[in-house]
Amino acid sequence: LEKFSTLDVRYPQNPYILEHLAECHLQMSNLEAGHRCFELMRQVDPYTTQGLDLYAMLIERHGKPSQGMLDG
Repeated sequence: LEKFSTLDVRYPQNPYILEHLAECHLQMSNLEAGHRCFELMRQVDPYTTQGLDLYAMLIERHGKPSQGMLDG
């Protein structure tokens, strides 16, 4: 997580880095941060398909978070 966070600072809004940050957060059971990373990745590149299998599984199992949760 530290390495990808460092890369995110150097290369902000890179979909590849955001995907891996989301995956790291999910592996650490930090669902809200994972959702935020996936949402940002989709905003940056709405046509990407990388990582969407994990995002779909996350939504299937836990639903989409409320907007307030994403803002916090």
